[in-house]
Amino acid sequence: MVDLYFIKQFMGITKFNSTVALITDKDDAKTVINKINRFSIIAIQAENHELIQHFNIDLVLNIVSMGEMHPSFVSEYFRDIRRLYKTDKNLYFYCCKRLEKTMPDGSVTKFLEYPWEKEDQIIVDELCPWHKEYYSFTPPFYKKFDGPIQHQIRIMHN
Repeated sequence: MVDLYFIKQFMGITKFNSTVALITDKDDAKTVINKINRFSIIAIQAENHELIQHFNIDLVLNIVSMGEMHPSFVSEYFRDIRRLYKTDKNLYFYCCKRLEKTMPDGSVTKFLEYPWEKEDQIIVDELCPWHKEYYSFTPPFYKKFDGPIQHQIRIMHN
């Protein structure tokens, strides 16, 4: 949701309202599919990841939200992304998150242990030079993450 807020600030409210769609359920997906040429950006909340399979997508972006997901949920998310793969075009996936994060329930997510496939083609794989802080509602308003952030661009395969 924060990403959409900043996209709206960048685009302006009029262009944002006419070209960006937030999908929250199957009805939203059907509505957008019927008007697909109208939208430049289709956003799907992580908890609704299964809705991604309704679209012909060639670029998936995930910026730190997988760090908030339980490891089993991450596997489902990857499964749904891989279902988008088509043999006649590339499926690009940009992923940016901490190398390791301990969840409140004690489970640990590890970037390098995601369900990556050997067939995936890695284009970029490095520590992220731009995503080093997160915002807070209390001073100081920007705080450093408690571990390094990795980012990758991959061509995903199924």
